Amino acid sequence: MRTATAFILSTLVLGAASPPATSSGEFVGLGADGSGVQLTLQQTDGLRAYDVAANARAREREAGGAWKDIQISSLQPGEPVTVVLGPNRTVTRIDAEYVSVAARLVGVEDGYVITTAGAAYKVVGEAATASANLTLGVYLLLWTDPASRIAFALTASRSPLTDSGTPAKSVVITFIVTVPVNTPAGDAIYIATNTRNWTPNAVRMTPLAGNRWTTTLTLSGGTLVEYKYTRGSWATDERNASGSDIPNRAVTVTSSGSPQSVADTVVRWADLSS
Repeated sequence: MRTATAFILSTLVLGAASPPATSSGEFVGLGADGSGVQLTLQQTDGLRAYDVAANARAREREAGGAWKDIQISSLQPGEPVTVVLGPNRTVTRIDAEYVSVAARLVGVEDGYVITTAGAAYKVVGEAATASANLTLGVYLLLWTDPASRIAFALTASRSPLTDSGTPAKSVVITFIVTVPVNTPAGDAIYIATNTRNWTPNAVRMTPLAGNRWTTTLTLSGGTLVEYKYTRGSWATDERNASGSDIPNRAVTVTSSGSPQSVADTVVRWADLSS
């Protein structure tokens, strides 16, 4: 008798520990009729509507971050959500989880935004509306569903954006380069960067003692700067010891706003022997 009772209690405990039923999809919208509020999801097999409990709550987070409570009405079309289902498959909680993507725009085509990384995101809802007024080269922060590559919201700026979508702080970054001893005395040193359209003589540097040159640039925090040193043209740019082309140098500007410095050495110029 004790064995049977223990088995029944064990079964009840296991049943109580079973996880609640869930269903996932992309939020489409809310509706209402005489019986209450319905939530519609776009799922792999089509649209599906769920009744929403009167005391249902919603929460949202970026993947890996902390949850925060939100109003159900603030959910955006295209946002990936998981609904927790209670009795009669009524929604008792809505979990919205997204991934933010910082990018720079190179094109808008057929309902997609195309970024400098070569990735394309389908824009829906508010993101689709905002994309109609974007200019090429702007910085974007996209709120996305990584599974479907849908962007359901975006922020645009002429400056790089932080993870919160606010413009990054300006940072003064100092470049100091030591050049070869055979650098012609009458030549100036320049820095060419991706932020200056790779113009070989875009930024003239200032000479220092000991075959060194320097310059300072003011850039937005978080900017990835690619650069090379030249003597004013691509025929006189820096090379490796054997005279071959080298990869672009690169530095990421700090996001703190604090000044930053970079020290480099040029081992050889394209038109001169080492």
